Parts: sequence; C-alpha cells; structure tokens
Amino acid sequence: MAKKRKRTRKSSVTSRHQKKSRSTDRIRKLKALGLAFLMMVVILVGVGSLFFSFGKMTGYSMMPEVSNGDVLVIAKQQPKRFELIYLKTPNKTNERSVRRVIGVPGDEIYYQDDQLFVNGQGKSERYLNNRKAELVEGYLTADFTLEELTGKSRVPSGYYFVLGDNRQAATDSREYQFVKQSEIIGIVTTRIYPLDTIKNY
Repeated sequence: MAKKRKRTRKSSVTSRHQKKSRSTDRIRKLKALGLAFLMMVVILVGVGSLFFSFGKMTGYSMMPEVSNGDVLVIAKQQPKRFELIYLKTPNKTNERSVRRVIGVPGDEIYYQDDQLFVNGQGKSERYLNNRKAELVEGYLTADFTLEELTGKSRVPSGYYFVLGDNRQAATDSREYQFVKQSEIIGIVTTRIYPLDTIKNY
C-alpha cells in the first residue's frame, strides 16, 4: 500500500510539473508573439513616417477647400502644379500652412481678367468656380505678372509659386514670393478631421 501511495504522489507531482511547464511555454509563446507584433508596429510606423506625416491647417487662406484646424495626411512627394502642399510658412517661425502650387520651376505666370496663364496658355482653375460665383463685383485674383511681383520672369529652379484659394484674403507668394523646395513638407492627400468632412484630394 505504501508503494502505491508513493507512486500516486510521484505521478501527481509529475502531472503538476507538466501542467506548469505547459503553462510556462504558453506564456513564453505569448510574450514572443507580443514582442514580434510590437516590433512589426514600430517598423511600420518608422517606414510610414518616411513617406507620410500629419499636418494641421493654420489660417483661412485656403477657405473653403481647407479650413482652419483641419487635420491632414501629408505625402512626402515632389509637388505638381495645382496640388495642395503643406509647407513651412515663409517669414513665420514654427508655422505650417497649406497652399496651392500654381507655378513649378521654369514656369512663366501671369493673371489677366481673372484668368491664369502659364507659359502663355490659359489654365482652368475649377477649384475656384464656387468662389467666383459668389463675387458681387471685381475679380477674385487681381492682375499681375511674375516679374512684377518677384523681379523674375520664370519660377527659378528649386522653387515654387503658390497661392491660397481664398485669393482676396490669402497670404501667399504674392507677398512672400517663391517657396523653397526645402520648405515644402509634402502634398496634401486627405483631410481626416473633422470626421464629417473627410476628403481625398
């Protein structure tokens, strides 16, 4: 009888040890999975930050397309004409803002009778149609030539000419002239806040 009890105790201890061992293995596996998941998130965030970032609009120069306080997704790409860009506002310390690219390097630009001309060709600005329809009198964009504003006939290499859509109240290249490529953070791809105004550009 004593031998049977010893065997029973021994098998009970072995069973508890096996259960504990299995439990420890599960915990190790869960920790390993958790660590792998965390590393994957860190890598994805790190890689994503190389190509995308977030920005917040300051001011009313882009009304109604982009409003003060809107949160935006910014893609770190070289801008094209008419794209919205997120930039370090010239002559403003630590201020970021959104403007529309009107002139890229090499462009000759002028406005006449509220019509944009780029390299001698008239360009449609459909994004301004609503604002133009609201005008009671006068032009949304006053006449000017690039040379009158900047002393240069064309947009220099490594620079861009930008305007705000709210033309009559916007601070833009008409005031601070060209924007350096190094001051452009990226192009605006999406508005993600306010939630009821989410939009892809």
